[in-house]
Amino acid sequence: MFRRRSTPAIKAFHVVAEHVERAKEAVVGAMPSARRRGTPLAEALLVFETEVAEARRAMPGWRRGEVDAEWRACDEALTLVAGGAERLRLDAPALDFEGMAMVLGDLIAPLDVFGEAERVLRASG
Repeated sequence: MFRRRSTPAIKAFHVVAEHVERAKEAVVGAMPSARRRGTPLAEALLVFETEVAEARRAMPGWRRGEVDAEWRACDEALTLVAGGAERLRLDAPALDFEGMAMVLGDLIAPLDVFGEAERVLRASG
């Protein structure tokens, strides 16, 4: 019934969040399943790194004093996962299914901070 207005900061946040979601989807797509082989890890990491770089470029758009702690946490998460993806790409370890699941899960886990940032950003109006 009532719709909350979307502020410029929330709109800018959603641009970043869309890149983050595409990055996570790329990594998840590398996991094989019973129905498909999974995207080659090198391809998935290329998309992941590209989307993370785009997210990092868009970050200044939603920086506000009232959500600075959340903004910094998200910025740090993007820096952390970018470094993790680069190390994974350069090391190119041979991974079995369980190893891949663990490594890729650890890679994207820091991005969970974006959920809390969205909640705080919306609450701040």
